[in-house]
Amino acid sequence: MTNDFEQTENILYEYKNFESLNKIAIAKIKWLNNDIELYAINYDEETEPIHNILAYEENIKRIIRKIESEIDRRNNQKEKINDILALLDDDERKLITLRYFSKPVQSWASIAQNLNHTSDNCIKKRRKIIKKITELL
Repeated sequence: MTNDFEQTENILYEYKNFESLNKIAIAKIKWLNNDIELYAINYDEETEPIHNILAYEENIKRIIRKIESEIDRRNNQKEKINDILALLDDDERKLITLRYFSKPVQSWASIAQNLNHTSDNCIKKRRKIIKKITELL
């Protein structure tokens, strides 16, 4: 149970960085595609056998597929989290947003003040909410 709890928390903490991570990944893909083109342009028949170029290009394409898969995973995860958040009541959603999606992470005292609850109450609510989210993920 603790492992699931921590895993869900990690996913929620990661959520706020999904868009930036995807932009970085897209930039990597562009750079790798450009690298393939440059490598092909610089090809010299006498010094580089064609099978080396094809192996290099296939390796780059494999890396690109892996990066695209990571982008898809993050997009799917983000969509799933958004759907789950829509199922939470306003207080639950606000607690999750304040705790996991704000930069920097807010303290429990700050969250409690924002929600007009005690810190202990917010921490207890968080456990219930994370359990609910874990079951839906």
